[in-house]
Amino acid sequence: AATVAQPAINIDGSASGAFSALAQAATVVAAGAAFDPYASDENFLLAAFMLEDVVVTAYTGRQSTIATTLLIDAAAGIHATTSYHAGLIRTVLYAKGSV
Repeated sequence: AATVAQPAINIDGSASGAFSALAQAATVVAAGAAFDPYASDENFLLAAFMLEDVVVTAYTGRQSTIATTLLIDAAAGIHATTSYHAGLIRTVLYAKGSV
């Protein structure tokens, strides 16, 4: 079987990194600005929250396209867990005064 090459993904804290693009889209930082998710605990939590929120949105959008009960149950479990994680991270950020 053919091996699929791992794509190059830039997850550093530079302005061209994936986290910076996500933070810019979420208006956490200004357009073109860098967001370093590794710079502080708060930045790490913000990055984790943004990722969890994207996953929740993706599962919400795809649930109507799942045909079998087994897959619906599995997706619902993942959706619920991810939603819980996003809520918990949001609570921590709120308690820190970051949101």
